[in-house]
Amino acid sequence: MKMGTAMAYRYFAYVALLNIGIALLAILPLENATIQVIGMMSIPFVLLWFAAGVGGVLITLVRHRREWPLVSMSAAFVGFMLLFTLSESLSADQYRQYKTLIDAGVILSLLVIVLLSGHWLFFTRRQKKEPGKKP
Repeated sequence: MKMGTAMAYRYFAYVALLNIGIALLAILPLENATIQVIGMMSIPFVLLWFAAGVGGVLITLVRHRREWPLVSMSAAFVGFMLLFTLSESLSADQYRQYKTLIDAGVILSLLVIVLLSGHWLFFTRRQKKEPGKKP
């Protein structure tokens, strides 16, 4: 495994782990004050999430265009960011009209990132370790 490949996968793994954490927080019954505190404390993590996603996309484009899981995760991240930008620029009526399509695209893109980085984290990474290196 090339040096930058593991780094790109780690970046996308961070994106996936934060997505799972946000999904778990969304289903918990929390009070408004608790939600506001968690929202304020999570700002640095969201900024790191964005930086990790951009870093993963850049490493993939510069060095690893032939590694299909990285290309898929990069496309999913870019698609998520485009959908997020689109949903923020729509009016309330337009958003209601396209909400189902936007939500489906967001869920699909985040699912691709979570599943492919999880596959790398739990299966592929262990199979591709170089001999002589400590785990």
